[in-house]
Amino acid sequence: MNPSFRRPSLLLAFAIACLPMSSLVFAQQEQTDKATKATDEFAARFFDEANIRDYIAKVDTLIEQAESTVFASSEEMKDKIPGITTANGIKIAYSIRSNPDVGEVHHVSISRTPQYLATAFGTNLVGLFAERTGFVFPPAAYEVSQNNVYHAIWLVPVATLTEDKAAITQRREKNRKLEDPKKIFINAVKNGVTLQKQSKGAASKPANASPTTRKKQG
Repeated sequence: MNPSFRRPSLLLAFAIACLPMSSLVFAQQEQTDKATKATDEFAARFFDEANIRDYIAKVDTLIEQAESTVFASSEEMKDKIPGITTANGIKIAYSIRSNPDVGEVHHVSISRTPQYLATAFGTNLVGLFAERTGFVFPPAAYEVSQNNVYHAIWLVPVATLTEDKAAITQRREKNRKLEDPKKIFINAVKNGVTLQKQSKGAASKPANASPTTRKKQG
């Protein structure tokens, strides 16, 4: 019998040995392709009217939940921070912490973990949140974490708490008179870009500046 029929050639043996690695590479590529396709589909449908209506309704619900669950300390907040998930998988959490010596700290975080949320989309939703709450002045802190979680923190100082909350309520009522979801989101997009630009200079401004003071500062 021909020896070549009794045992595989070196080339064939090498190919057989490589099969598990090739399968692994193929599986990884397939997983990457699926993730890319999912991201593309998410981006393509981000501005669909159904999604916009969902963002608005769920942000409004979240604001109501947070305002009825004001925390007195960070210890109270563990596993209790109000949050929602939109129909397309965006997670938004919002907490309010009240300190009689400092004022109110409002913290919103937005992500699509474990998926990626592009900067433009994260900024749009920060803008929508600010529009629906009435916080149209720059946050005291605004950053994007390494895990692509968008954090915006507004401080309403105790010294001007009554004045500021009245101004916030007035802005909120004015913003919510608009009923067209597309127009609401257009305003949110513009506001998100503005807040992002303004927050870059926040370090040079007093963190406890009231809306009135911030307005005077430009």
